Amino acid sequence: MELRTVGSVINVIVMAAYATVAIRTGYRRRKDHWSRGSWLGLGLALLAGFGLLGFMVFFSASVGESPSPWVGAAGSSTRVFWILITLAAMVGGVGLTAGTLTWFARGRPTTPFPLARRPARQPSHPAVSERPAVGFGPNQPNRAAEAVAAQVEHH
Repeated sequence: MELRTVGSVINVIVMAAYATVAIRTGYRRRKDHWSRGSWLGLGLALLAGFGLLGFMVFFSASVGESPSPWVGAAGSSTRVFWILITLAAMVGGVGLTAGTLTWFARGRPTTPFPLARRPARQPSHPAVSERPAVGFGPNQPNRAAEAVAAQVEHH
């Protein structure tokens, strides 16, 4: 086995260990405080990060030494474009995944995940649509309906 391959295996083991410890720590701290929405938000953020990393792995293989025709020839602007897209996916995927896991492991346990839906804030006064129209309360006669009924009877 080459030294490069051993280094890659060690990197993967270290990243997997970090992720495992972060997930375990964060879960133990938040399991009593978080709502279903917070857990779903965390899952979606991690899924997006891993999706970007998967996209990066796929395109880095596509842009390699024997690329597909749609990637472009070596040195072409099309190839440069795909390389930049691959680098952006790498930075975004690593940043999103590492940032999410770090926040999950170290953040305040009572803070909901930022992508989670928060319950709608209750207004201090009833909305206009919730107020009864003037003259149409439960004890008020409906004079408009009476006027329409009277017009129908005359015709």
